[in-house]
Amino acid sequence: MIDGGFWPENPSFAALPEPRPDADAIAAKWSGECVTGEHEPVTCNNKVIGARWYNQSGYGDPANGEFLSPRDRAGHGSHTASTAAGVPVDASAAGAPVGQVSGMAPAARLAIYKAVWHVAPGVGAGGTTDLLKTIDDAVADGVDVINFSIGDGYDEFDPTDVAFFNAAAAGVFVATAAGNSGPGAGTLDNAQAWVTTVAAGTHDVRYAKAVTLGKPSNVNYPSIAIGDFVGRQTVTRTVTDTTGRDSVYTVKVEAPPGITVKVSPTELTVPAGGSASFQVKVTAATPIMNRYAFGSLTWSDRAGHRVRSPIAVKPIMVRHPAAITGSGSAGSQALQVTPGYSGTLKAAPLGLTAPSVTTSRLVGTCTSSATGLSSVPPRAERSSISPARHPWA
Repeated sequence: MIDGGFWPENPSFAALPEPRPDADAIAAKWSGECVTGEHEPVTCNNKVIGARWYNQSGYGDPANGEFLSPRDRAGHGSHTASTAAGVPVDASAAGAPVGQVSGMAPAARLAIYKAVWHVAPGVGAGGTTDLLKTIDDAVADGVDVINFSIGDGYDEFDPTDVAFFNAAAAGVFVATAAGNSGPGAGTLDNAQAWVTTVAAGTHDVRYAKAVTLGKPSNVNYPSIAIGDFVGRQTVTRTVTDTTGRDSVYTVKVEAPPGITVKVSPTELTVPAGGSASFQVKVTAATPIMNRYAFGSLTWSDRAGHRVRSPIAVKPIMVRHPAAITGSGSAGSQALQVTPGYSGTLKAAPLGLTAPSVTTSRLVGTCTSSATGLSSVPPRAERSSISPARHPWA
């Protein structure tokens, strides 16, 4: 699976019963590994037997809530992997049970290659360098099938097509997405002859939910990410019971280095099918500036349920507007500056530098003159004025 990673705690990726009839075949050909990651590491089992992540392109940014690991941020990678090979699980839609669902090949093993990163709501991006590396690694690892549910909305011959050609030549079946731009002419994506291009379908069932948005760090994501962190900040999260039982959860905090994290309340009572909220106060203690620090908080009850929220914080020295503009020869503007440290923050006006004027004189002798005109030595003066400029320029 070349996509946005996977969520290892998802029951669709639970371990398969042992012993497995294909164990010898897998052992003979599989040479991949489980690269757990630097941030929010993953675990593998006999269902997900391999995982890698690629960020040479630099699209993976914890400020967007991303994880520097094979862990899925946006859900698309888990969606495609479970559709292809998820084990049977009980499912619901809009709160209504719909029975069991599974992937197309629930007994198949999965290898996850994360090369697509969440960069904005509903938007993922992956660099060509990373995608080429995933294809080469997947073939070298010994996969039988490559699933590539990725597209860019138009079909052009690019380096990934060459990589897929080589994969097919090595005996790997390549399934690619036709894209979501149809059904008009010229909207098919990934249409090369050596891959199997699979189209999407639609239905007339609609599910609606209400969402209330606030500050980005206060959007109710499972993770807590603060990109421009100064001093202290408090965020709110809400959890909802899915077990159908009342339960009391206690919290365990692993604070990022140099950061203190205080959760209130420390004990959370969640009614069956209900929700409960808590606040997380993040304070800079001895932070390393301009670098991300990682931690987590985990809620657990006596029944063994665990709810984990990763924390990513990037302390900065000063938060301030990148620029201010104005017009006219007089006036003032308010400028909000927030320091990220304890101490004195000094400010001084710099203003504009004075203009400079340079004058020069050109003197010479005219060697010829028009008829009827006397010869007059030319004489000219030239002045240049350098405009006022800001000393920051």
